[in-house]
Amino acid sequence: MMKTTKTKLLNTGENITSISVLWGNRKESIAVLTDKMLQSLVFLRDNSENIFEDYCELAFSKKKANNKILLNETTIKEMILKHFDEDLGASVSLWNGKKEDELAANFSTRIGMSRGNEKLKNNFVINFPTQHQLSNEQIHNIIAKLYELWEAEQVRMNGLILENYE
Repeated sequence: MMKTTKTKLLNTGENITSISVLWGNRKESIAVLTDKMLQSLVFLRDNSENIFEDYCELAFSKKKANNKILLNETTIKEMILKHFDEDLGASVSLWNGKKEDELAANFSTRIGMSRGNEKLKNNFVINFPTQHQLSNEQIHNIIAKLYELWEAEQVRMNGLILENYE
């Protein structure tokens, strides 16, 4: 897989469609996972030019995926517990509820995995809409927040590993 540096990718003018932060096996309590998830979602809501002003549950079709969730500790904890396995952690996915494909965005995460294989890592992945107006600085700030919050070990942008990210 091709590797690149943060500076090189951010300066190409390429439309950034996805960012991912990844980390290895780490057992964390439900309370810690809930807090980190809530902080992540609030930060995205407040720093993404209204891309994530709402969060909705994913479903098999956009018509059925209109259930907006409240950003609070109880809701986030329930979502994590609903999909939690002691070894594999929890997998949670939400989208922004925008019906137009060019405005739709989502995130998915696998958190709290304490035992797994080398290829499956804890992660937080954001897929931006094709027509977003985020600046390189805003994208960098989102990556920096998620990297620090989740104590990540790797960052990917548009699928490319960013070397020496810290």
